[in-house]
Order: sequence, then C-alpha cells, then structure tokens
Amino acid sequence: RFWTLNAPLYVGETLTLYVLFNTTAAGEFTNVVTVDTNETENKTTNDTVKVVKPDFSVEKVALEDVVIVGNQVTFEIVVRNTGEVALTNVVVEESSYNGLIDDSFVDYNGLWIKNNDLSWTLNGPLYVGETLTFYVVFNTTATGKFTNIVTVNTNETGNKTANDTIEVVRPDFEVEKIAIDKNVIIGSQVIFEIVVHNTGQATLNDVVVREDSFEGLIYDSFVDYTGLWTKNNDLSWKLNAPLYVGEYAGFLVVFNTTSAGEFTNVVVADSREVPNKTSNDTVEVLTPEISIEKITL
Repeated sequence: RFWTLNAPLYVGETLTLYVLFNTTAAGEFTNVVTVDTNETENKTTNDTVKVVKPDFSVEKVALEDVVIVGNQVTFEIVVRNTGEVALTNVVVEESSYNGLIDDSFVDYNGLWIKNNDLSWTLNGPLYVGETLTFYVVFNTTATGKFTNIVTVNTNETGNKTANDTIEVVRPDFEVEKIAIDKNVIIGSQVIFEIVVHNTGQATLNDVVVREDSFEGLIYDSFVDYTGLWTKNNDLSWKLNAPLYVGEYAGFLVVFNTTSAGEFTNVVVADSREVPNKTSNDTVEVLTPEISIEKITL
C-alpha cells in the first residue's frame, strides 16, 4: 500500500498523512513506513503501538445456599477488571430474580449508585486488576429453588452474566404426647412419652418442650434414654443438639397421682425456626373398690 504526493514538496515544507488501521488482536505491533523521491534514496521510520484488550469477570454468590422461607437472602456481586485497560460506565443489573422480592442493597465502599430500575452504576472507572463488590438483599415468600441472574456491561466490553441458586425451605415439626397407660390406679404413677418429629425441610435448633398443663397430676421425674435432653429450671426441657430433617427425639415424663378423675396433660414445643405447637393426652385415674356380700345358704 502506497501514496504519492500530488505536487512537489518545496524546501522547508512539511506535509502530513494519516493512516488508519483496524485492530483485531492484542499485543505490541510495529508499523514501518518507507519514503522515496526522484531526488533522494529511500528512508524509513517506524513506531510501535500496544493494542490492549478490555475484559472483566463477574460473580454472584449467595451468602447462604439454603434459607428458611420468610428470612432474607443476600447475594454478593463481585466485579473484577481482568483486562488491560480501565473500564468505564460499569453497570450491574438484576436481570432475573423470580421467586424473590427485592428489599435493599449494601455498598460498604460507597461507589455504587442505584438507578431507577434494579441496576447500579459504578461511580468511577474500574482500573486494571481492581475488584469491587456490593450486596443485594431479597425477601423470600415461597419455597423452592430460585436462580438469581445478574448482567454486567461497560463502555469497553459486551455484556457478561453470572448467577447463583438458592433453596428456600419451610421448617416444620410435629409433637406427640402419649400416655403409656390410659388408666392407672390412684397412687400409681402415670408416664407420658413426648416425641418431637422434624417433618419440615430444614434443621431445627433450640427445640424446647414445656409442660403447659398437668392439673391433677404431680410431676415426679423424667427419663431420657438418649441423653440429649437437658431439664431447665422450670418444667421444660431443651434438646441439646439440632433436630435434623426426618429425625425424631423423645423422652418420658413421670407424674404421681393423688386423686381420681380424668386428667388431660398438655405439652408445648417450639424451636428457633417454628413457633409453638401443642399436644395432649388424657389419662383416667381410678379408685379401686371392692364389695363383699355374705349369703346364708
């Protein structure tokens, strides 16, 4: 490729030509030009340019992979400049968050500006090798697995996406109180078995069982064959371990009887994740009687 000056170049005169090239690869490239005239020999000159490639990575990471319905889930968004040039007008957009409800965001750096939609613009360049983060908080109202997708773009690059999936679960349990003997003789002891069953989708913590009503019966003792229950100062017991999904935990409570009648015993159980649930069973305390007759034959 060559160009010819369409006129003489007079003494002391300077003329300039600009040549434009497209770039398709990163690297250092030396461009050499040769000039000749009818009156002189060839002369060359060159210059080197560095072609740089802009690039970045984006990550979206749920701080907890499993959350309880009704609790909040927090995602960390991490944008890192992995290219060779500063990035400008960096925009992060929440492009898909089905099943989750936007609540707020947390920016400890104070560098992200929230736009009118669910997107944020970095208030400055993202320099080579620099990493910036912020956090997006969502509310949960339904159970299931939900994938949250974020899209990031800059003036120098195309869009990139990242996602993470969380599972929203519902905790639940059942509690049963079962009289070992439905009928007992007054003065004998009555034993109730208390069983807590984790029927939900999440581990239960701080499970507590409390004797809520035991009118007509006098507490005597409890029996724990598992060694997992600790009696509190009142008439309640705390499970000294998590109750995992599908797991059962139980113990026995012993009462003395001092009067006859039907007595309903009520127990209340709760956990950190689930509010109070009750269960009851009824026993009949009997007074033994005999009758004697003497008959003359």
